[in-house]
Amino acid sequence: MKVLAVGFGLLLAGACAQGGGQAPVPAGLTVPSSLAAASPQRPWQAHLTWTVTDVQWPEGAAPFSGVTSDFGGRCAGPSDYVIHAKFEGQATHAGTFTGQGAHCTQLHMTAEGPGVVTWSDGRGTLVVADGSTLSLRWGDGTTGFDPGANEFWFKDHFTFAGGSGRFVGATGGGEEGGRFTDFMALLAGTPAPMTMEGTISYPAGNH
Repeated sequence: MKVLAVGFGLLLAGACAQGGGQAPVPAGLTVPSSLAAASPQRPWQAHLTWTVTDVQWPEGAAPFSGVTSDFGGRCAGPSDYVIHAKFEGQATHAGTFTGQGAHCTQLHMTAEGPGVVTWSDGRGTLVVADGSTLSLRWGDGTTGFDPGANEFWFKDHFTFAGGSGRFVGATGGGEEGGRFTDFMALLAGTPAPMTMEGTISYPAGNH
């Protein structure tokens, strides 16, 4: 049942793909004007793999039961599950990195089961080789199926929300996403290839 496959396969969606443009700075994040002046925008491109580590359903609810929760305030609105994942890859201005994160997912049910999947409230941390970190936020996630390629696709928008080390005060963002064909393999832990494309700004002296 393809609609169910879309719902199941897109448990994995969460961070990353083609596209560009700068996303707005997250609410509540401010950067001193003196710092911003020394922080030119740089292109950000990354290739990574995303691997599901856990799927958290509402307490006492069976998967795909239609029961939703805000998961103790973790999610801004009613969500069907929170998905946790780890990731690793290579990026401009970061080099090799690892990380982890999670986001809230909303299943839009049909008479045949899960249909369109959206997600929000993504939060995670990227760690580079020298120990510096980048805080990530993502949301506005959308999904679909490409019948010509027989592939599922997913994409969302991400922002940088500061960090540590050379990424103190980092801002910027863009679009991320990817494609996959075998959702059962992904749920079993097969990494999903993804990409990120956008911009990043951080103090000129932090390198």
